[in-house]
Parts: sequence; structure tokens; C-alpha cells
Amino acid sequence: ERQGMLPRYMQALRLGDRLPVASEEKYLSAWQEMGFPPETVAIAYDKTVLKCHELKWPYCNGILKHWHEAGLHTPEEIMHYGVQYLRYIFAGVPISMAYNLLACTLRSLGDGKTPLHAMMVASCVNVALDLLFVLVFRWGIPGAAIATLIAQGCSVVFCLLRIRRLPVLKLQKSDFRLSGLLAWRLLRL
Repeated sequence: ERQGMLPRYMQALRLGDRLPVASEEKYLSAWQEMGFPPETVAIAYDKTVLKCHELKWPYCNGILKHWHEAGLHTPEEIMHYGVQYLRYIFAGVPISMAYNLLACTLRSLGDGKTPLHAMMVASCVNVALDLLFVLVFRWGIPGAAIATLIAQGCSVVFCLLRIRRLPVLKLQKSDFRLSGLLAWRLLRL
């Protein structure tokens, strides 16, 4: 059984039919003991190559160890959490759009520092909330996604507060009244 799994792992890692060297066999044996099917090893391999641009055994092992500690062994289990994370992130698309709109507005007015500072604040908030939600509260993947959304919301508030102080963008109630002449000119275009 053990020797039968090693060639399947080698295929999953795109290493062909060759035999693993001793250091590789240690990783493969550990993954087998953790209960990973070759399909899950293939997913970890893909993530490793996307990040490192080549197979880095320690990095791939770190991914699999993390999944093992989280109780994720099959592709279905792993994909479930990926889909869950994406649902949270896609729900936050309006927040990302708001940040991009506000950041572009500030940049168009010559203020490129505020969007940069907003992203710096958001990054710090994201790291702090990731640690709080994932390590302390044990919320796992939803915690990481929620931390990201809250951090993006902070960048929106940061930019919005700056925009509200700009005299050129101070809106009055009269700015929202419909001007018939102006509307006619715009419609003729």
C-alpha cells in the first residue's frame, strides 16, 4: 500500500515515473501518514508553484500540514472552505468598489498620499484582525474573510473622511436641485 501511493504522489507532483530520493520520500511518507490522497497533494503542488514558481518541498509540506491541522484532507473539504471564503469576499465587492472610487477621486485631485495611507491602515487592521479572529476566536476561514472586509471598510472610511474635508467637494443641498437649463444642455449632447 505504502509503496503503491508514492508513485501516485510523484505523478501528482508532476515528477513523472522516477523514484523519489530519500529527502523527498520523507515528505511523501509524512503526507501518506497524514491521510492525504494524491488529488489533495496535487492541489498543494499547484498552490506551491503559483507562489514559488517551482516545487518547493518545504512550502508544499507547510500547506499540507496546515490543512491536516485544520482537518482538511480531501479536495472537496478544501474547496468547500475556498468557496466559503470567496462568498464573503464577493459580498464585499461594494466595499472594494467604494474604496477604488474614493481613491481615484482623491488621485484625480492630486492627492495620491491619502489612498496609500488608507491601504497602509487597512493592511495593519487586516493583520491584527486576522490574528484576533483566526487565532483567538478560532473563526478560521470566515474569520480571515471578515477581517479582510472590515479592513477594506476602514480604507473606505479613511478616504471618505479626507474627501469630506476638501472644499472643492463640499456638497450643499442646492447642489442636488434639478436645473432645467443644465439638464436640457446635457440631454442635447
